[in-house]
Amino acid sequence: MEQTTLPRPPLDTLGLIYSEVASALEKQFEQIAALNARAQQLLGFGAITVGLVVTLRPPTRDVAVSLLFSVALGLFACIAGCGLRAWSLEGWRRDPEPGPLWEKHRLRTKEWVQHQVVLNRLDAFDANASSIDEKRHWVRRAQRFLALEVVYLVGLIVLRPYLG
Repeated sequence: MEQTTLPRPPLDTLGLIYSEVASALEKQFEQIAALNARAQQLLGFGAITVGLVVTLRPPTRDVAVSLLFSVALGLFACIAGCGLRAWSLEGWRRDPEPGPLWEKHRLRTKEWVQHQVVLNRLDAFDANASSIDEKRHWVRRAQRFLALEVVYLVGLIVLRPYLG
């Protein structure tokens, strides 16, 4: 935690800001959990599509049929890549760290510590927000590939009687 030269707000205002910033960080962590759950669901649906591809493929050695079903597997690879990227573990900030807070600042006033914690949590909030945006980007990309995969598989189902 770093010292600041900003004017000190009244203690009541500081307490309110402290609780609001803590609440905003908790909402971020709920959003992270929801995005992780969505990425996991997309990976599961992608795995189901692979099962459909294997089930739908007619027993033929025709190169054209093999290519059609290879495209479906390629789309699954895109879903899996985006889903895993969205589901990846991050070092999320939930500041302050209790050890350094205790060791360095236990003798300071409550007002000073709360002020520093608020500033530190605001930095953590901003750092987490950019990582959440990236996670959201990969979830959306995985959703788009899954939608494309489903449309492609429906087309394969329609064409299956005419394949090899």
